[in-house]
Amino acid sequence: MSKPYRILLVEDSEADAVLLQRTLERSGFNGSFERVETRESYIDALQREVWDAILADCSLPVFSADEALQILNERRLDIPVIIVSGKVDETDAIPLLRAGAEHFISKDDLGRVPVSLERAVVAVHRRREAALELGKHRDHLEELVAERTEELETANARLQVEIDERGRIEGALQKSELQYRDLVESAFDGICIIQDQKIQFSNQRLAEMLGYDVDDIVDTSFTEYLAPERIERVVGLYRSILKGEEDKLLFQTVLLTKRGRRLETGVSVSAIDYHGSRVVMVTLRDISEQEQARRIALENERLEAVGIVARGVGNNFTNIMSVISSYAASIADGFLPDTRPHNAARKILDASRHASDLTKRLLSVVRVDEPKAESTVEPVALAQVIDKARSLVGHSLSARGVKVVIKKPDQLPNVMADESQLLDTLMNLFLNAGDAMPDGGTLRLACIERHIAKPRTNPSAGGGQFVGLSIQDTGVGMAKEQVSRVFEPFFTTKDSEEAFGLGLPVAQSMAQSWGGWIDIRSRLGKGTRVRIFMAKAESPVSSDEPVAAGPLTVLVTDDNPGRRELMVTALEQRGHRVLAATTADEALQLHQQHAAEIDISVIDWIMPEKSGKIVLQAIFAHDPQAKVIMTSGFSRDYVRSAIRTGAWGFLQKPFSGEELVEAVEAGALKNA
Repeated sequence: MSKPYRILLVEDSEADAVLLQRTLERSGFNGSFERVETRESYIDALQREVWDAILADCSLPVFSADEALQILNERRLDIPVIIVSGKVDETDAIPLLRAGAEHFISKDDLGRVPVSLERAVVAVHRRREAALELGKHRDHLEELVAERTEELETANARLQVEIDERGRIEGALQKSELQYRDLVESAFDGICIIQDQKIQFSNQRLAEMLGYDVDDIVDTSFTEYLAPERIERVVGLYRSILKGEEDKLLFQTVLLTKRGRRLETGVSVSAIDYHGSRVVMVTLRDISEQEQARRIALENERLEAVGIVARGVGNNFTNIMSVISSYAASIADGFLPDTRPHNAARKILDASRHASDLTKRLLSVVRVDEPKAESTVEPVALAQVIDKARSLVGHSLSARGVKVVIKKPDQLPNVMADESQLLDTLMNLFLNAGDAMPDGGTLRLACIERHIAKPRTNPSAGGGQFVGLSIQDTGVGMAKEQVSRVFEPFFTTKDSEEAFGLGLPVAQSMAQSWGGWIDIRSRLGKGTRVRIFMAKAESPVSSDEPVAAGPLTVLVTDDNPGRRELMVTALEQRGHRVLAATTADEALQLHQQHAAEIDISVIDWIMPEKSGKIVLQAIFAHDPQAKVIMTSGFSRDYVRSAIRTGAWGFLQKPFSGEELVEAVEAGALKNA
């Protein structure tokens, strides 16, 4: 079905504009398109036409997407803006999204434009339809008020002329008043009349929305029920209505209930004559649920945009970490245990492995359209994880003058968690505490045990015995409003542009996946206390030793010479024979020549010319029972969605030589 939308293109390249228009037309868009590339032509287009959407390049020679967004905001125009740019960079994307852009799409990925455009236009149309419906309702109420006012005026005239009929007319007025009040009181929306900034009349619905009785709010200032940051704007709109500068207004604001809860509200305002005076009639509708749904959808869209940037760097980063971890393992193996060089190399190896895990989890957060990797929940020695986290961030904390004190470290119990994720969470909390103590301080760790029947912070968790690890700093602390938002994605109290506000939301998500949760208490100038609650482990920490594999013949395929050399070295040092290939064609040739000898193949998913997917398919076509391990910086689920051939194993980059050997030997032994 065609979609005759009106699209404004902010683009200096006519060729790019034509390509974008053709992409939209192939997807069913056949409306009008207009291209502008200067500020003057952009403003002229906004004044001449009502546009359904704006597709803007990130930067033009004399104009920019940022200026386009600023002009829309100044004119209060609700038009969705989608940034379509050939330059996809995180520093460009996030400020534009925060400024109000709906999406950020690369010109290399124009196939996403029709879907994003359709979604954004539909959302705007729904908002406009809701506003139109609210306006109709308000107009209807105004007509009813006008009708009732006319009846009252007619009755008053009759009282002046027909004194002998006063009793009958008074009865009619009372009946009319009752009907009017019944109508207003039965309304779904809150309704009030404001005169001299005071509420002169309120229906029962408005009182219920605010949590008061009607008598409590009548004759009080309406500003008492507004969120502090909205008072100035709403008072300005109220005055413009009284002065006749505006006849009717539709807008959204935030009310505060008696219990302090913030209430998102749609507002319709108009001036009426009330007992001979010009007053303001206000209709208010609770739209909290709709706004919450809209915010969730918006956050998902922004995460998707961030995901585009993250995927672009994720694979290269994991390749680099793979080389670092492999060389660190090689250095550690070259020195005697417990020597200073050996210990330093082991710390580098631990940090690189942790960086690998962190990269996987961050990518899983921004991949909103892919399944998230499940946590491996098992008994974990809490004391050991704390020691490891301290060793990894200890230098950073000591450099800031932060002292770590653990209460009864020898008596810490085992807990049910994902050990790698718990390590990441503790490191993040330690570093956050260090940031909160720029002039130094004390970080105190303590442990409590409690039986909790129904966890409130994580209702999906079952009751039982829980271990709570308390992490308390003596830093600057946070205000109550900041504490209430610490688990929101992209919210941060740090001034650094490198802080994206994902640390605590990711940590809470991981803790809840173990059946636990995180709670935070803080006061300005008094420091912050973070508690991680985890189920207590009943069984001891597993210490199973892997079964050793005999000498194997391994086909290794990787186009990166440094990583390929490290993989070959790690396997040969373990006594295995390695057949190394640089390209897909070379790997296929080696497999054909040595198919009977090869025990297992290790193939990189992304290679130039021909991908690892082609090698995998060719191997299974020749030998359906072949044992293969695919390596990639992307997640297992992401790779599996693209490769559905045969039964193959997976090794996430970056990996150390030791991890490679373990995966190869385990894969060769499987079903042996």
